[in-house]
Amino acid sequence: MTYYENRELTDLSIGGCFVEMLAPPVAIGANVGLVLRVGQRTIRAEGVVTASLPHFGLGIRFLHFEPDQLKQIEELVAAMDRGEPITAVTSVAVVMSMAEAAVPDARGTLAAVFGWFRTNDILGREEFLALIKAKTKP
Repeated sequence: MTYYENRELTDLSIGGCFVEMLAPPVAIGANVGLVLRVGQRTIRAEGVVTASLPHFGLGIRFLHFEPDQLKQIEELVAAMDRGEPITAVTSVAVVMSMAEAAVPDARGTLAAVFGWFRTNDILGREEFLALIKAKTKP
């Protein structure tokens, strides 16, 4: 998993967003967990990379929000539609396709990682290894 913190968020909609980041390319189809910070709001989402522009940014389609998180996104989009200035910064955790393939029960591991980001902003190495270990027990 690769983690990018404090990246500029642009083109926010109910369906997705674009995250500006000077990073190497990320595979289209890679699953991502996002933490969006807008003012005092913290919004968590799960998504998939739909566009990857090396050293420029990622297009991300949202796959899942908790109901209260979806409501916050809807409020932000409505505020933007009214012309209110919105400054958003996001953190993105990218689970690369190759990494998924290397982990037994990748879907379960991904679910555990995304579950972690529903209540936490950062996933450290030890926590990640514990999640993998829990998902790969016989």
